Amino acid sequence: MSTSDARDGQANSLIYLSLILGGVVALTFLKEIFGGDPLDSMVIQSFEHVFALDAAADSWAPMYLAALEKINNPDVGIYQTIFFENHVKFQYPPISLLPFMVFVWLDITYESIVYYLNLVSLVSIVGIAVCLYVLAIKVAEQFNGRVAHSIGVKIVFFLLMLIGTFSFYPLLRGYELGQIQTLLDFLISLAFVAWLINGKLFAGVLIALATLVKPHFGLLIIWAMIRKEGRFCVGMLLVLIPAGIVSLLVFGFREHLDYLSVLSHIGKHGEVYWPNQSINGLLNRLFSDINPLVWMAESYAPYNSYVRFGTLISTIGFLLFGLLYRQRNAANNPVLSALDLSMMIILLTIASPIAWEHHYGAIWPVIILVLSAAINLAKTAPNWTVKLCLALAVLGYYLDANLFQFVTQENFITAPVNLIQSYFFYGALLLLASVIILRKQLKSLYDPVRMGENDNKSVHKPA
Repeated sequence: MSTSDARDGQANSLIYLSLILGGVVALTFLKEIFGGDPLDSMVIQSFEHVFALDAAADSWAPMYLAALEKINNPDVGIYQTIFFENHVKFQYPPISLLPFMVFVWLDITYESIVYYLNLVSLVSIVGIAVCLYVLAIKVAEQFNGRVAHSIGVKIVFFLLMLIGTFSFYPLLRGYELGQIQTLLDFLISLAFVAWLINGKLFAGVLIALATLVKPHFGLLIIWAMIRKEGRFCVGMLLVLIPAGIVSLLVFGFREHLDYLSVLSHIGKHGEVYWPNQSINGLLNRLFSDINPLVWMAESYAPYNSYVRFGTLISTIGFLLFGLLYRQRNAANNPVLSALDLSMMIILLTIASPIAWEHHYGAIWPVIILVLSAAINLAKTAPNWTVKLCLALAVLGYYLDANLFQFVTQENFITAPVNLIQSYFFYGALLLLASVIILRKQLKSLYDPVRMGENDNKSVHKPA
């Protein structure tokens, strides 16, 4: 492939990606316009919250209360008091409290803490857009080599990526709620960029930082060991080992045991509320007579053996599939190995007993990675399978990017009709299928060892 061919291929791939982003965003706003009063739509309301720095404190309030409890009553268990007695849904590990304890010691007011943390969340959303702009270009370079872009192309493409990010509902919802998930989404997005530029150690550091808040990301160490991704493992351990030592020294062994009790309690019950987009949420809505439109702030779903068994089996199944489904020499191919990582991010999200819609912000970089790779592969080796992969990714993107308010109408709250309420989960499954197909196509059609070795020429060699 000549230099001009590579340049045209990359330019076209960015144009196609821009058209898909623009198309999904356009459909989002058309849905809002024809679905009711556009000025009163959830999208417009979310934008207003974002740019007014007007967000709730869904994460910040429980963390602040837990930090106060630890400082004021150091000999009393945080989780026993906050979670089990006061019924505050503080679900984070002890180490996550350290910044809030510092804020309290510095005598920073609660209002100031919430304001500045929500500002950090807003910056994180912008940071996600920047990361995914770079990610899309790096994927294109893996297929076509490094080429120059005009300032105009860069500006237009970045603006579309920015609009796409600010219209991705899970991210907007996370910000609106005052959720630390928004910051975690930024760390994950940055980790994907680091991975594609051969900065796997730094990627491990970033994922480990996310693990300090959401421990299930720690399973990526096992994933990386199986894949022999040594630098990624080292990056995670550089954070997790000292953080674990500090956490034990500050909070003691008892608090960590209590935290395991919290996780066990959540796993046994889960949530009925419809934004819980997991197998647990789906089963709870099928087998419970509790209204899925009502948020239970101080309690969880009642115990049900069918729900418990289904949740446990699905969680184990999803995780084992992610850990064991691998391909030889994938580590030598940046795109193929990044898709492997993407699959684990999807599975870690949907395997949790509670996967709120804002947790799906973590798969936004996965969507951009899959779309970018599928578009470039479709240009290099067009066939119906790659086109199917692209179609599944676009449909999954549309489902996961939007709030469909009709699912909250009264005629959708009873089983089995309420199955439709789990559309975020279904979108993630479509994206997962797209990743699997794409990985097989990349592996079977091209030699992954050769991918990315040469600039300004075809980086693929037929297998």
